[in-house]
Amino acid sequence: MSSQEFVKIAISQYTIHGNAQKATAMSAYMRNLFPYLGINRPQRDVINKELFSLIKGVVNEGFIIESVSLLWQKEEREYQYLALDLMVKYVSKLTPSVLPIILDLAQQKAWWDSIDLLATKIIGKLVEKYPVLKETMDELSVHDNNWLKRIAILHQISYKHHTETTRLFRYCLINAHHTDFFIRKAIGWALREYSKTNALAVREFVQQNQDILSNLSKKEALKRIG
Repeated sequence: MSSQEFVKIAISQYTIHGNAQKATAMSAYMRNLFPYLGINRPQRDVINKELFSLIKGVVNEGFIIESVSLLWQKEEREYQYLALDLMVKYVSKLTPSVLPIILDLAQQKAWWDSIDLLATKIIGKLVEKYPVLKETMDELSVHDNNWLKRIAILHQISYKHHTETTRLFRYCLINAHHTDFFIRKAIGWALREYSKTNALAVREFVQQNQDILSNLSKKEALKRIG
């Protein structure tokens, strides 16, 4: 099965399960930034299980990226979710060569829902597997695009004991004065998650930089440890 055939079948299945009433509510929740088909997460999981069963044995990096690129062009937000789910499921098949493509897509139709999944479950996994990509994260941490900055700040969020504390704290300080809500929230979220692994380090970091970090970042960072 080609990527074009897979996407064609996916569109057919998603269209069948659309719900106009749910679509209106889902779009409103996302500030009407995107149209929706009206398929919630549990429904998508069921549909995706069937779709992914069709491509066993044919999935490689090229298939993934071609499918993702086609799905990203679709207007309805569920197709971007499908693209993200496809990458999450087969992230082990991705190599550093696809990162520029993923980052380009990240800036298209960007909102927290797509950015956070890309950062934590796709790009973060790639960087962990291929340390050479840390340099790219360093570049993103000071990028003009706020969504790319958020990716850099959040990419280590699942690393736990493997978190590079120095890099995490550096990204937080670089962007501490940023006025964007999503950057401030990302700093707090990244620190909060790391506090589950190293509460002392996070508490000391916040205390030492309490005049630099925003109130939102500090509140989020200390939510688990007080």
